[in-house]
Amino acid sequence: MGGCSFLENTFPVGFDFICATLGKDKVDSEFEDNWLGFKNNKIIRGAYHYFRPNENSLQQANLFIKNVRLQKGDLPPVLDIEKLPKNQSKDSLKVGLKRWLEKVDAHYKLKPIIYTGENYYNEFLKDEFTEYLFWIANYNFFVKEIKDDWLFW
Repeated sequence: MGGCSFLENTFPVGFDFICATLGKDKVDSEFEDNWLGFKNNKIIRGAYHYFRPNENSLQQANLFIKNVRLQKGDLPPVLDIEKLPKNQSKDSLKVGLKRWLEKVDAHYKLKPIIYTGENYYNEFLKDEFTEYLFWIANYNFFVKEIKDDWLFW
């Protein structure tokens, strides 16, 4: 994820997801330049939000919506969730994730994609977020093929 445009000449890039926001109050300092640069270079673009489990989910959704203006041809929004909460239950976190996803879906009229690791997906998200598409991070090379219920790997 991110703006790996320096690889463009060696490995042509057809699309990329750009970090937009983190938690309830941080906008990636490179987002605006990357967002415009990808559009100007005719690279299909998408934006993602890094979800902080111990922060208010609706504030996080509002920050993303305020900073990401999708246009025709842009990829769906992505919710990046990788960490478990320190100050709340896992059930409470799932409620927060659903609130973020529903708010962003309602705003853009486009169902977000969930980005996460394979273990997090299997142990925590797989059974309760079946209506969403998943992008699974490849942190290792033990899995050789994409699974049927993953969109990206």
